[in-house]
Amino acid sequence: MTDPVPDATLSAPLLSLVPAVDIEVMALLCTRLCHDLSGPIGAIAAGTELLSDGDDDFVQETAALLSHSADSAVARLRLLRAALGVLHGGTVAPVQTLEDYLHAVHGTDITLDWPEKNSHVWEQADVARIILNMALVAIDTLGGRGTISIHLVTSNTIVVRATGKRCQFTPTLLAALEGNRQTISARTVQAYYLACLTADSGGLGHQSAEGWIELSSSLPSQGK
Repeated sequence: MTDPVPDATLSAPLLSLVPAVDIEVMALLCTRLCHDLSGPIGAIAAGTELLSDGDDDFVQETAALLSHSADSAVARLRLLRAALGVLHGGTVAPVQTLEDYLHAVHGTDITLDWPEKNSHVWEQADVARIILNMALVAIDTLGGRGTISIHLVTSNTIVVRATGKRCQFTPTLLAALEGNRQTISARTVQAYYLACLTADSGGLGHQSAEGWIELSSSLPSQGK
């Protein structure tokens, strides 16, 4: 064992480098990610164990379940990577990513209406990140079934509307959208993260009535 180097410069305590609230937000985002992936991955693990225990019909049914669970896990992972990860260079395909996610995870329960989906503006990483987080928050308000509509208004404003029988902002989700750190949880951290993402581009607008909610944000400066 070597002796400590005399007069060595020590790093500052970690908490002085990273605010505790930022650590909490990162932990909650990780919790959200793990929660979204745990279901399909758990199903894959369970199905794999069952494959050796059944007859041919049972094996075929289990294989179909495994395939569906794998597709769901991949779609979730791709969406969360684009929504939460750091993307270096190149273009992103948020339309395909969101369509694959809705098909694999929600089937026919949630439909997507995206008239301007062929616009190249969505392929920019910063714009893609905002639009995917807006979509994830909108999906959370549906309570199961409904429609997600995405529009580009006046060439520089994104509007995402969720419509459904049970669609609503919960008080805690609304507080997170307005940047309230005190009430965020794994269920609402996506909304808080979205508020942070849109802070530099004019903030996040929201409105709602019975059966629908709407989110709006200006495009980031390089996306205008």
